[in-house]
Amino acid sequence: MLRLTAVLFAFTVPTALVAQEADSNTLLIWGDGWRVTVDEPAGWHGAIELAAQWGANLVLYRDSSALANGVGLIRVLVGQKADEQIDADLASDMEQYRARYPSVRFELLKVHHSSYQTASGVFVDPGQFREYVTYLNPGVERTHFVSVAFNWPTEPETADLDAYRAVVASVRVIE
Repeated sequence: MLRLTAVLFAFTVPTALVAQEADSNTLLIWGDGWRVTVDEPAGWHGAIELAAQWGANLVLYRDSSALANGVGLIRVLVGQKADEQIDADLASDMEQYRARYPSVRFELLKVHHSSYQTASGVFVDPGQFREYVTYLNPGVERTHFVSVAFNWPTEPETADLDAYRAVVASVRVIE
């Protein structure tokens, strides 16, 4: 099952590479046995070099201060699936958050992907963080899942939440 710790993923992040075509907003990240594309939202930038420090294979950010401070980042993580039960994985992670942050509460989050099963939620510790989390299961024929998370200290602007939703909707597992 997936495990979240604090506001960052506690996974050991596999080595990943990123490529982008000159006239495209589509980023390709890959690692051992997987390749995933993600569309970079307008006004956002993708980075792989520092992604591991934020528990991800790819981070998307608006400006360099967001990247340096880790606030307002959209993090994309690809991991090995243990099973097909991403709803149970999300519920387990919520319980872990509840144990670590007694004041945390959870809000519903509806995020859609046209081809993959999703499980989403918002993890909120008032005055501390808001963590938007979506797990994507690309199906039984794939051995990896994709997680997209977005952290913000308060309620984000609509445009930022729209960017997060667009990233989730753009995920394509191609290997």
